[in-house]
Amino acid sequence: MGKILNNNINRIAIIGAPGTGKTTLANNLGKIYELPVQHLDDIHYMENWVLRDTKQRDKMILEEGKKEKWILDGTFIDTLTQRTDRADLIIFLDYPRRTQLKGIFKRKITHLGKKRNQIPKLDCSFILYVFTYNKKRRGYITEILRKYKSNKVLVFQKQKDLEKWVRSLYIEKNLPCEEILK
Repeated sequence: MGKILNNNINRIAIIGAPGTGKTTLANNLGKIYELPVQHLDDIHYMENWVLRDTKQRDKMILEEGKKEKWILDGTFIDTLTQRTDRADLIIFLDYPRRTQLKGIFKRKITHLGKKRNQIPKLDCSFILYVFTYNKKRRGYITEILRKYKSNKVLVFQKQKDLEKWVRSLYIEKNLPCEEILK
């Protein structure tokens, strides 16, 4: 974990498994760095959690990545390299499986009854996807990240370390931080 507070950060890529808190982190960093936030799930899914065509989705994600200022939260392997190449900062939430599963169940419970839940159906296929995420995708992600300088990549393996880092950014920017990672 490093300490990065740089006013020259215009593009942040946040990656990790479902349930790791990418969206919450993106919203917090959007406030801190005053950057527009784009949740890639909002591109991936259309109304009523209908999946967008993969080619159309990837084209839209790449268009977002061409902008001068952004925070993009979401992994989406097919466009990951293009986004990480352009990013000034890459944050990988590399949490263990139990943390990921806890995150998706907590999010589902928190959003019960709301108009649009923050995750699609919490069915067996989604749970299996999360359960096998580290085994199937982590190696590919870490291989991509190896090519970047260490001052461009932050890897968090514990939520409390991420919270501590985000809190330090709020303090350095002299912003109120009561709602960190909520």
